[in-house]
Amino acid sequence: MERARRRRGQRLEAVLGFLGFFLVVTAAAAVRAIVVGEPSMLASLILFVLLALMGWAIRERLRC
Repeated sequence: MERARRRRGQRLEAVLGFLGFFLVVTAAAAVRAIVVGEPSMLASLILFVLLALMGWAIRERLRC
């Protein structure tokens, strides 16, 4: 049982790393678009989805 729990935690940590990387990239793209004055609705929507997924993954990781 402990082994399965550890594996789940490691998978969630990998998901957190993946989401964290793309969250930073998307945040930079959204900020750049806002500063330049381009429409950034898509970048903002993707950023929101990534933030929601990151929150979910953090909660799940803390539960393990």
